[in-house]
Amino acid sequence: MKFYWLKFTWFLIVMMAVGSGYGCSCNMARTIKESVDGAPAIFMGTVLAEASADLEMGEMRAYTIKVKKIYKGTVRADTVVVFTNFSEARCGIQFKVNSKIIAFATTILRDKKLINENRFFETSLCTWSGPYKVAIDKQLTSVIGKR
Repeated sequence: MKFYWLKFTWFLIVMMAVGSGYGCSCNMARTIKESVDGAPAIFMGTVLAEASADLEMGEMRAYTIKVKKIYKGTVRADTVVVFTNFSEARCGIQFKVNSKIIAFATTILRDKKLINENRFFETSLCTWSGPYKVAIDKQLTSVIGKR
C-alpha cells in the first residue's frame, strides 16, 4: 500500500510539472481597442501556403499570406510570412490554406533591426488573429479609422 501512494504522489508531481511548463497561458487583451494598441501590425489576407520551419524559437508553422488590407503598421503590401508556434499547447494558431484571415502580428527583430523589410511576422492564440469576420473588420475600421 505504501508503494502505491509513492507512485501516485510521483505521478501527481510529474503531471503538475508538465502542465505548468507547456500549457498556453495568455494575457489576451479583452477589447479590440486594447488589442489594436498592443499589436504593431494588423492586416487581412488570404493564406496561400503552410510550411514548417525550424527556427531559434523552436519548430514553427510558416504561413505565406497574400495581404489584401492593412489596418495598422508597416506591412509589405504584397506577400508576407507569418510564423506561429507549431504546438497549440505553446499558443500556436492554425490557419487553413485558401482561407481569409485577420492577423494581429508582431514584427520579428534581430539585433533590434526589422528582418527583411516588414515581410516576416509572428502571431499566436493570445491575439485576436483568426478567420476573417466582417464584424471584426468593422470594429477594426471603427477603432483605427479608414486607411
